[in-house]
Amino acid sequence: MTGNKIFVFSISIIIIIIGLELLTKSLFFILDRDIKAYKYYPDRYKKSKDLGYELTPDWELDHYNLHEKFNSSGFRSPEIDQKKPDNNYRIIITGSSIVYGRTSNSYTISHLLEKKLNKVYGKTKKIEVINAGVPGYNTFHILKQFQTKLEQFSPDLIIHYQFFTDLSIIDFGNEFSLKGYIFNPNNATSIKDNLKSFIDKSYLLTMVKVAYGISSNNRNNQQFQSIAKDFKVKNSSEIIINKQYEIYQQLNFFKQNLDLLANECNKIDADLILCIPISLYKPFNTPDEINLIDNYDSKDFILNSIGTGKNIIKEISTVNSNTFYFDISKNIKSDISLFDDKYHPLEKGNNIISEELKNYIVRNKFIKN
Repeated sequence: MTGNKIFVFSISIIIIIIGLELLTKSLFFILDRDIKAYKYYPDRYKKSKDLGYELTPDWELDHYNLHEKFNSSGFRSPEIDQKKPDNNYRIIITGSSIVYGRTSNSYTISHLLEKKLNKVYGKTKKIEVINAGVPGYNTFHILKQFQTKLEQFSPDLIIHYQFFTDLSIIDFGNEFSLKGYIFNPNNATSIKDNLKSFIDKSYLLTMVKVAYGISSNNRNNQQFQSIAKDFKVKNSSEIIINKQYEIYQQLNFFKQNLDLLANECNKIDADLILCIPISLYKPFNTPDEINLIDNYDSKDFILNSIGTGKNIIKEISTVNSNTFYFDISKNIKSDISLFDDKYHPLEKGNNIISEELKNYIVRNKFIKN
């Protein structure tokens, strides 16, 4: 093949590839699919000096059945001024992916709670509820998040709805320090990671990946995988589940972080509600529920840990006048219709959780008319 023919052939290949790229991009648009829903690294997170990673301000995913949008402060909430207006009552919900939500913005716990509270108090006050949930965050992150960011928004009430990410690091949490846990899901550190980043930049290659069923970091090609490690399977030879004291000692880091969070809230005269999330972990499960619990062999250990976690936050609430323990599981019958998996709620679950949080806030008169 002569030099001219090779040149013409190369140009033709380039034109074909560009044409296929534009055609694929048009197809994404016509089908109302956002390429970020299929990327390995959709830039949902950015590096953070204090936290390791956090949500990327002004990021948006506009997919055909899922809408995620972050405001300029990096919250999954509508735009909000850092300075709180005089007649506003501001609530911040902290937590991990359960608070962040596996639904569109309008069906998250925070958004639904805001709507419900404004129906009660809207004539005299404007209620703001900020979603500060970040997938993978544990109490180390949340305490630091409060100290470096959340307190600047002058919250009147913090709702801490989180536990399972702390349970996932129970084996080393007491030695764990935030300074040593710098993790960013967007980091590309290997040849494989760089190849994934290259694929992410192409509509055509992304389409090929989807066509061949190659998974990305987005759950069901729409959401993220859990950042935190999953619970280890523990059997009777590894841990004696009835030794609550042993679990209490293992969760000492959880207690210390929440004690410090309660002190921080007290400094700015903010109330704090501590709450263990509802889940499918319960004494008896249906076969369908068992299929959703990928670590069912660990259920007894997890149930004991949940009980210990509740005792810990109850203890914290008794020694801090601004801190309140709410056992939401007593008000909600946990069943498969509420969950996407073992503990991430569906829209129905978020609606029930927000209703019970609203009832607790109203009943205990946190908001004064």
